[in-house]
Amino acid sequence: AGEGPKRVRELFRTARKYAPSIIFIDEFDIIARNRNSLGEGSEHLHEITNAFLSEMDGFLDYDQPVYVIAATNFSTQKEKTRLDEAFLRRFDAKIHIPLPNASERALFLNQMVQKYHLEAISENEIQNIADRSDEWNLADLSLVVQNALRKASEHGNVQSISDLDLDEAFESFRYGSAQAASIE
Repeated sequence: AGEGPKRVRELFRTARKYAPSIIFIDEFDIIARNRNSLGEGSEHLHEITNAFLSEMDGFLDYDQPVYVIAATNFSTQKEKTRLDEAFLRRFDAKIHIPLPNASERALFLNQMVQKYHLEAISENEIQNIADRSDEWNLADLSLVVQNALRKASEHGNVQSISDLDLDEAFESFRYGSAQAASIE
């Protein structure tokens, strides 16, 4: 307890020492999630969030700048975001990279099928999943393929993944394991 905020302060102290510098935070939504939605038992996250917010205040020293770049899969648009408004206000610019469209998702799935030599997966199934995965990012689709591979490896033959196996992995990811089982 207390290590998170201490490490945040150390990170910024080091960045200021070697300024100009860049701090890159991947999966920023873990610490920048809207504090109202965290619920009880998340005091540690509140402490880390407050440490980041206080360290990001006052970045006006242009002689020794520290730049913070953060990446998230969450929307930063005010009406859609699940991120904390206090964090979003501290960033000068937000670069929105749109989610892939159906053809980009199909291309990615084709690349995954080729990468893992999954010859039994049909083009129809790839297009079907690409069409049904609207608003999904490529990391989500990768997890679907990984789940299908994991399930197939339990049965002993990864190359034997069928359209049905991939579709089950998709539905399981989309609805959760218990709900996907009840759909069948």
